[in-house]
This record gives sequence, structure tokens and C-alpha cells, in this order.
Amino acid sequence: MATQIVEDELSSTKTFQYMAILHQDRVTGIRDGKRDFGLQIELRCWTVLMPGKATPTRLSFETLSRLADR
Repeated sequence: MATQIVEDELSSTKTFQYMAILHQDRVTGIRDGKRDFGLQIELRCWTVLMPGKATPTRLSFETLSRLADR
């Protein structure tokens, strides 16, 4: 599911490669005003500068917010 969300949100960008990575580490957050536990999803994406050289893609706050909401 996370991979599909990342692909949906980033397919129209100039990002060369992107992926969602599910970690087995438990994390703490707040949901509906109460402490909640879940799993961490890491987002990795790269932009190619030239063949053989890439840099992390700078995503806008709006894009990151949409990903987090989904």
C-alpha cells in the first residue's frame, strides 16, 4: 500500500527513483489526541544530476503532507 501511494504521488515529478521502505521498528505518535504506536515508513527518492551521480530529491512541504495524510 505504501509503495502505491508513493508511486501515485511522485510519478508526475522529475524524481528518478523513489520507494517506500517499511521498518519493523515501533514508533510513537499522536492520533485523535491519544498516544498511538505503529510502524515507520521511510521514503527515499533521488534526482539524477548526470549519469552515475544522483542527489536526494527535495520534496515540497505540500507533497510531504499529502504523503503523510494518505
